Amino acid sequence: MCKAESHRLFSNDEFAQRKAVQFSSFLKILLEACEYSSDLMISPWEFSVDFGQARMMGINLNDLRWMIHRGWIQCQRGGEVSDSEVVANEAHNSSTFIILNLGIEALRSAQDGHVGMVPLQSFKVAQSAGPRLPLETSKPFWNIERRELSILGTVVKRFRWPAPNQETILCVFAEEGWPSRIEDPLPQGNGLDPKRRLGDTIKCLNRNQNANLIRFRGDGTGEGVLWDTCDHQTG
Repeated sequence: MCKAESHRLFSNDEFAQRKAVQFSSFLKILLEACEYSSDLMISPWEFSVDFGQARMMGINLNDLRWMIHRGWIQCQRGGEVSDSEVVANEAHNSSTFIILNLGIEALRSAQDGHVGMVPLQSFKVAQSAGPRLPLETSKPFWNIERRELSILGTVVKRFRWPAPNQETILCVFAEEGWPSRIEDPLPQGNGLDPKRRLGDTIKCLNRNQNANLIRFRGDGTGEGVLWDTCDHQTG
């Protein structure tokens, strides 16, 4: 089987549905943990589930990697939110996990297709109800495979069509740990004015957002990009 065929086989809805049922107990624990943090109006990471707990529930490293790339869960390691794979070294018990909105949707899907599970209605969707960790203390999450930009589990922007310049900027921010500023990472050439191209790309990043939670802007020199959080959402 070629690589492309393998990717199609293990990325379809049927496979995801089966995994949602398999991981439903783990996802419910994560959802309940988010309920606790929402009730106390504190960061969801205060009640995150650690690597050891996941293993005790039969969740292995590949399971965790897959759920991270699927956008179902988010990983924090050593106090820093990570958008990369879970480390292969099992000694890293500092890794902890929280559920994201896509994980809640997966849990709902598992319930709909599996008789006998506890009704999901008994759980609150912690990431869309009640106060959460202040945006200004949070970092965005760029899921390169799903081509989604999110923060605190809320999808800010989803790319349905290729957008090389915008995606390049998001990749560099993610690779560098979301610093407040990065240098213009766009390739030179094609007879385009670099400053104008960067400015146009920044404008595009701010357009068509699902949730107005992140704002990009130039640094005033035409050679750098800044990002910040917004205080409100728009539909």
